[in-house]
Amino acid sequence: MTIASPDFSILLASALAGFILGGFFFGGLWWTVRKCLNSSSPALWLISSLIARTSVAVGGFYLVATTSVFHTNAANANWQPIVLSLIGFVLARLLITRLTTKKESSKKLKKMEAQDAS
Repeated sequence: MTIASPDFSILLASALAGFILGGFFFGGLWWTVRKCLNSSSPALWLISSLIARTSVAVGGFYLVATTSVFHTNAANANWQPIVLSLIGFVLARLLITRLTTKKESSKKLKKMEAQDAS
């Protein structure tokens, strides 16, 4: 009995699914933190966002792990799609962190320059 490895399109779809899940999770975290700064009930925002983001991420990983779209043979689930979706998730974290850090840093720098000029 030979185990068939998934083809490239399945692996690419798995990585893309992980990247989308990571973008939703970490983008949602960034949005929630910004929303909490001006909210009268930040704990409610944080807890509800955590539940929603985690539910979507776990559900997405569950689909990657069990759906036959991500496997060449549904009875013989491969580990590669799951690992690639986790790698895509981490890459999305790195991208979101880089994008939001640059945006926040440039705003702080402009604000400091305006204060120094006055």
